[in-house]
Amino acid sequence: MKCKNCKGEIDERNVNSEHVIHQAIGGLLVSDKIYCEKCNSKVGSSCDSKFTKIFVPITQNLNIKTSRKKSDVKYDAIVKDRDGKTYIGKYKGDKLISIHSTYDNTFIKRVEADSYSNFTLSKIFLDIYNEDFYTGLIKIAENYAIDNGIDISYLIQSRETKVFGERIIPFFPMNIFDEYLDEYTSFELNDLLHVLIMFNIKKRVYVYIELFS
Repeated sequence: MKCKNCKGEIDERNVNSEHVIHQAIGGLLVSDKIYCEKCNSKVGSSCDSKFTKIFVPITQNLNIKTSRKKSDVKYDAIVKDRDGKTYIGKYKGDKLISIHSTYDNTFIKRVEADSYSNFTLSKIFLDIYNEDFYTGLIKIAENYAIDNGIDISYLIQSRETKVFGERIIPFFPMNIFDEYLDEYTSFELNDLLHVLIMFNIKKRVYVYIELFS
């Protein structure tokens, strides 16, 4: 086996485990075929943190087991009070800090710890239209291919991917069955899954990635 980064041989002296899907977002599949020990510590830190930071509004509100501490990243979400009125909630990690008007985002009040239960999370926002998101998806696809013994060159120069170019295709419901699965399938938060499906059409290899069901 060769290291994906330095192309050196991976053996018992430098073998190292890498999560195929980032552990910080709940990835469980681990492979020792991707990076040598030196490259694993060097490659992952910057691009991984930028990718997983995108999903903080989800991961901070789920009981995801990880070796890392929970993030204190700030983000906005829509929250509702007990009367059903909606606000923009300012979060830091999993803590609701303050509420603001949904009309013009003006400050209304701070939220103290003893009043968290007065508000429920209603809607989150994910910033996925950026290079950090696409780089993270490409890494997952390449890692999965390598773990299954597939040369990543068959992924058709995936590193050249740009915003919704021909290399990454977003999923949209195309028929009644797709719409049913997308809108009406119910599940508990603890049942959220990541899905990887690899298939080929002639000599082209595709990886379907579904995060958080």
